[in-house]
Amino acid sequence: MEAIEGCWVEKAAGFLCALVEAGGIQAQRIVGYGKWDGFDPGSVCQTPNHSWVALRIQGMWWLLDCVRCNYVLGTQFLVRPEEFVYTHFPLEPRWQLLPEPLSLQSFWELAQCTPSFFLAGLQVLGGTRSVETAETGLEVAPYTLEVAAPVGVLLHHDLLDPDDNTVVAQEGATTFGMCDRSYGEKNVVKLLTAIPAPGTY
Repeated sequence: MEAIEGCWVEKAAGFLCALVEAGGIQAQRIVGYGKWDGFDPGSVCQTPNHSWVALRIQGMWWLLDCVRCNYVLGTQFLVRPEEFVYTHFPLEPRWQLLPEPLSLQSFWELAQCTPSFFLAGLQVLGGTRSVETAETGLEVAPYTLEVAAPVGVLLHHDLLDPDDNTVVAQEGATTFGMCDRSYGEKNVVKLLTAIPAPGTY
């Protein structure tokens, strides 16, 4: 096997590609941007920082992060593109494997969803971003986040300030949820939050 170049994550992805190709599976090493556990919402990376693999199995491409594929972290083995794009952005848009690829700016603004979120069968609906800036406070309607959730799954949410501190009820923040409608076999839960004051949350 030829020497695999790159940093350690690129080498890990390259090694996996060589391994599965030896077994007759088509593979592609991908380089791009990644969000990790503990990534600070609203921040960005200036240079590509990660590498992963696309595998073609029975005529369909699947995405795999061999470095972060860990049951403890809740990372799936083969991930659907519409979920993978929340944490991985390839330099070549075609490797998003989406009908309409996202821009890099849209990737950084996506809601902060971990693999465990998707493993629970949850799905964010609408254009929710990881950070929202409120121009006004309590005098406006509550901020609404819609999540499709399997029947029987209960959701809890908090309002956090830029330092990840919970904005408590004494400051005027209130949160509540309500089941709004069906979404296939799931319920659409509206999570509403009263924003106490102008600012970033």
